[in-house]
Amino acid sequence: MKKSIYILLAIGMILPLPHVAFAEIESDTSANIVLSQQTVVERVLKNNLGLKALQSELRSKEALFRQEKAWKNPEFEVEAENVLGTGASKGFDSAETTYKFSEEFELWGKRGFRIQVAELELALSKNRYQQFKLSLLKSINDLYSQVMAAQGKILLAQEKVELNKSLMTEIRRMVKAGRFSSVEEKRTHIRLSKSTLSEKKAKKELAILKHQLSLLWGDKTPLFENVEKTELDLEKEEISSLGTLQEQLTSGPESKRLDIEKELVLLYLKQDQSEALPNLTLSGGIKDSRADNTQTWVFGAAFPFPIFDRNGGKIESAKANLEQRDKETDASKQALYLALTKLYHQKALIRENLVSLKTSIIPDAQDVYQSVRKGYLKGRYSYLDLFDAQDSLFELKENYAEAVADFYRTRAEIWVLVGNEIKLKGESL
Repeated sequence: MKKSIYILLAIGMILPLPHVAFAEIESDTSANIVLSQQTVVERVLKNNLGLKALQSELRSKEALFRQEKAWKNPEFEVEAENVLGTGASKGFDSAETTYKFSEEFELWGKRGFRIQVAELELALSKNRYQQFKLSLLKSINDLYSQVMAAQGKILLAQEKVELNKSLMTEIRRMVKAGRFSSVEEKRTHIRLSKSTLSEKKAKKELAILKHQLSLLWGDKTPLFENVEKTELDLEKEEISSLGTLQEQLTSGPESKRLDIEKELVLLYLKQDQSEALPNLTLSGGIKDSRADNTQTWVFGAAFPFPIFDRNGGKIESAKANLEQRDKETDASKQALYLALTKLYHQKALIRENLVSLKTSIIPDAQDVYQSVRKGYLKGRYSYLDLFDAQDSLFELKENYAEAVADFYRTRAEIWVLVGNEIKLKGESL
């Protein structure tokens, strides 16, 4: 008995029981977390597997860039003459042994071009990493706004259920009083059932979106309840002119990628042109003669004559590739400007719709519904009038929630094109 007590005390000293209890409580309540957009961004950037894969690629390109800076290794050559022959050259008594080092020197800028190519390939890898990161941040903005919209739709569905429940109570009272027929009660019950099904559907859609959001940072099961709602203040929303955005587009990641790829093709051409002329190999060493026990210096140089192969085919191919890249770069940049212009006007249109919905359309629809509902209970409006007004009101509210999500998505796409990572992260400039 005493031995058991001592064992429990020892366990308690190593791992206090309150600590175990608190750990269980924390794990059980982890599903009640409300995530902010900043927290989601931090989780995704820390744990996303695609981003980690590109980080590995970056390290690989950096290593290759360092490798291309290395000079070619010198060669050591040993050559023996007048050995294992006949007569005076029998054995090694008359051997002449040459010990020689040789080094190939890359001329005509070959080494420099090779280093520049490796540097540009590293820059392309960094650009891919940046674009993937921006795309990831855009996905966060998109999914986060969709989750917010889905949460809003659930609240609207619940509000609609409560309205139909209260209406059901009033109609039942009217039926008992003989003012309404039982048909009205059945109609309202059908309406209530449909709104309950809509609420369940909205919850299912939210669950799917939450799974998609949590997968961005590698969680197969979303260990959070909701995301923090951010209010869209259209009055404080920054409105950049199209001209300003077009200027930012020229330094955006996609424009940079096109410029780097064009410069890389030009470097390939210069590389091929430099290969038309050969490299110079210098050598030097000592020649040891055992016959008279003397040593002499030996020097040499090798320079191939470019008579048959001047790399003409590759040069012509590289010129054609450069011409093709010029046209493709211009076409791609035009497409970028077109996409930016389209997104800019799309964002402006969504903004106008949001202002109209919030300031006039939804308030008017709310007033109409309240008036029709009161009139219906007094017999002035029909069943169809009542639920047409209700459907219109909630449809407009859902449209507003969807338009907010579309606004966030469109704005994020613009930020991706111009490379505004700070805004995509939700940080202030």
